[in-house]
Amino acid sequence: MKIAQILTIAAAGLAPWSVVAREAEPKSGDHLRRAQGNSGNGGGNGNGNGGGGNIKRKAKNECLVVLSDKQYEDHHEEEQPVECEMQGEDLNGTKYKMVKIKGIPPGYVKLNNIESGSTTIFADGSDIDDDNYELTIPNGAQIQLGNRGNGNGYGNRKGNGFSNAENEGDDFYNANSGRRLAQLGAKSLLVVRFEIQDATTTSSETALSDSIFGTSGDPVNLKSQYARCSYNQFTFEMATDTSHDRGALIGDDGVYTMNMPTMSIKDAAGVGVDSSVIRNAAATQGAEEFGKALSDVADYTMFCLPPGTASGWIAYAYVNHWLSVYNDRWCEYPSAQMHEVGHNLGLAHAGEATAAYGDQSGMMGYSYSSDDSPKMCFNGPKTYQLGWFPAYHVDLSSSTSDFNWDGNLVGFAEKANAVVGVDKMIIRIQDEVANQDIYVHFNRQLSFNSETYEGGNQVMVATRQGGGTFYSASTLVAKLGDLGKYSYPNFRGSGKPLIIEVLSMDLTTGRANVAVIFDPVEPTPAPVSP
Repeated sequence: MKIAQILTIAAAGLAPWSVVAREAEPKSGDHLRRAQGNSGNGGGNGNGNGGGGNIKRKAKNECLVVLSDKQYEDHHEEEQPVECEMQGEDLNGTKYKMVKIKGIPPGYVKLNNIESGSTTIFADGSDIDDDNYELTIPNGAQIQLGNRGNGNGYGNRKGNGFSNAENEGDDFYNANSGRRLAQLGAKSLLVVRFEIQDATTTSSETALSDSIFGTSGDPVNLKSQYARCSYNQFTFEMATDTSHDRGALIGDDGVYTMNMPTMSIKDAAGVGVDSSVIRNAAATQGAEEFGKALSDVADYTMFCLPPGTASGWIAYAYVNHWLSVYNDRWCEYPSAQMHEVGHNLGLAHAGEATAAYGDQSGMMGYSYSSDDSPKMCFNGPKTYQLGWFPAYHVDLSSSTSDFNWDGNLVGFAEKANAVVGVDKMIIRIQDEVANQDIYVHFNRQLSFNSETYEGGNQVMVATRQGGGTFYSASTLVAKLGDLGKYSYPNFRGSGKPLIIEVLSMDLTTGRANVAVIFDPVEPTPAPVSP
């Protein structure tokens, strides 16, 4: 049965809302396609200055929800605006438009399992403000949520229409139950630098190409590390484009310089503008210059913004999406590149204790302002999610009926020495009762992982809330050396611990012998003499 979820926002915007399901009304193909030839442009419907200010127009189509994760210099976490990619008539003659959604209550995204790059949203009476890139949902409106359909992330969305979720039960599509496909194959990457009215991206096209693709010999970069960490199963190539009358806009370095002479890095008061001002204008202008949305020019795009925007941020990216954005020189640093593109691939942060980025054993922790380091990959939960080494996974769950295991773990950097069917890389243990997974891997500190900042040559234990392979942060809970032991309490609500123990560790052979032990049965007490 095709259904849509409708949520009513109370007038105050914060009160509880009702949830009902109804049969989705059929939508015409025109509502599900991108408009390619509508007359007019984004300004044609109202950049009115006189009297009432901006003229707004009513939304007619669902839009695709996109969520971002942003790194700040002081490492604090901050909830980012919910944004949406316009579709069909709402493009208003442009080839691409992303807007910020206003009128969504706090906590709405998490409560309703909204998934970036997959969930669609529509509310009758919503207003689109083209000048400010905003979509405002009125108080009391019913919000209709849908699903793009395949659940495999934005990278697989090209050419697909949108559909409501198929659901045979009473519940609406739950994004958390979806399993993502492995990240495999060669992907194209477009790098964009900027020349605007009062600022220019510091690095030249040549420097950016070298720092991202290694075209002039840069030893550690986005291309080299993804290739090494995946054993060439997932690679990036420079984007090219010759599909329009003006010929190629991208040089043979994979970098495009966008000229925006009317755009300023500072507002009227001389204060740096928010990065979204330049980002939104650039995405729209790029689509016009290439004659198609940038997501159709390359699989992924990096915006290297000029210095001077509102301070405090390092970089950010949209989850399950094509776009990542960097504050000037951060575009050159491989840890920031790997981290932000990791968000594009559906990877969330890797934390430790109360620090959201605290797990420094892999690239989804902190980023570092270094051009040629660190040589480091991803931690166990993220590598499992990427799906690069399924033959070397151990999965312990209720379906296996046994949570006891022992064997050898090898590090990701020593896959060449691993014996298929004997050696393993990642143990995933599912605690369905707590809705949490436990991951164990051997963090070998050598080769392309030689500069891991934490837990080198130790067995790492991390948890990940929610199970499956959807977007969820991981938390590092233990680093075990030879003969080390970790006790995970109350496993599966049994009141008993799950034990993870390093029985031996040999750095010469590159193997850690690890045991997972769980005995839910109380031992029979010894008989008592009369």
